[in-house]
Amino acid sequence: MILKREPWNTDIRYGLHHALLAGFQISVSVLTVMNMEYVLSRRKIMASSWYPDLISFADILNISALMVDFAMKSQWADIEDALQYRCAKENNAEIILSRDKSGFKNSSIPVLTPIQLRKLFE
Repeated sequence: MILKREPWNTDIRYGLHHALLAGFQISVSVLTVMNMEYVLSRRKIMASSWYPDLISFADILNISALMVDFAMKSQWADIEDALQYRCAKENNAEIILSRDKSGFKNSSIPVLTPIQLRKLFE
């Protein structure tokens, strides 16, 4: 939503809007926030213009040293995906939302793409 990356933006906006209406708790890891800040700052968009919107509907989840340790020692192909998974697992997430599900093959948590999230509420 905030990054406005197409073609996912429309599906994410629709899915998150309806998830919030349905009472779902939306959370993002601090790693996601930092990735967003990096991408947006390269577009000359300051955090002060988008961060208040993010925290108005999403909780920011911390990442611990134990989560990093898990990711670094895991057999996952992508360390960032392993870290996102561990953060979700430690915080009892019921769904992981990702544009690329392939990095979460070892996940015990269901992983949805933005299109799949949208279809949940259509």
